[in-house]
Amino acid sequence: MNQFHTATFAILIAEYPKDDRGKDDTAKWSLLQATATNSVKTAKGIETLHENSWQIDLNTDMNFLIDILACAKKNEIALRILLLDGEPNWTRYSPTKK
Repeated sequence: MNQFHTATFAILIAEYPKDDRGKDDTAKWSLLQATATNSVKTAKGIETLHENSWQIDLNTDMNFLIDILACAKKNEIALRILLLDGEPNWTRYSPTKK
C-alpha cells in the first residue's frame, strides 16, 4: 500500500508587495497581475479565485505556476502554495436539517 500521495492541485496565493518604506508597491503588483492575466489566457486547468489567488490543476498545466513563480521571484513578491492531493470542493454545503 502506497502511503504517499501525489499533489494534483495547488492553491497559489500572492502577497501584496511593499516598497522599502513599507508602502504598497503597485508597480511590482501590476507586473504580477499582467503575468497572471497573460498566462491564464493560454493555460488549462487554472481557476482565478481572487486577484491574488489561483487554483491550479497540476495534471493539466504547470506553465502558469512557473510563470508566476519566476515573476514573483524577480519582483520579490511572497507566494504561499498549498498542495492538495485532490480537487477542493469549494461549493460544498452541509445538508439542511429539517
